Amino acid sequence: MWQRVQVSYRGFAFVRGYDHYRYATTLILRSGEIAHEFAVYAEERIDVAYTFIRERFLFNTGFICYVFDNALEAGREYEVILRLQNQFDPGDIRDIPTGRTLRA
Repeated sequence: MWQRVQVSYRGFAFVRGYDHYRYATTLILRSGEIAHEFAVYAEERIDVAYTFIRERFLFNTGFICYVFDNALEAGREYEVILRLQNQFDPGDIRDIPTGRTLRA
């Protein structure tokens, strides 16, 4: 069965300092008590590395995420959140509200 992409998100995220490689990024869509977490795929972002020149090793901080049409409940509005989770310290989770919403 084929799935249609309802929406795709592209962007970048990093933790300041030299430890940003420790963090995995996911995208969360939250509506009230319901939350869906989606994997993101790494994307090279040379523009980010040149913009934040004082930070190091930012070439791979970009991401793209696809949300398919059957993943969300129709009629709900979802808040878009980026989650950065330290892969070596499970208690170090940083949720970043994007200020964007998605209506399914």
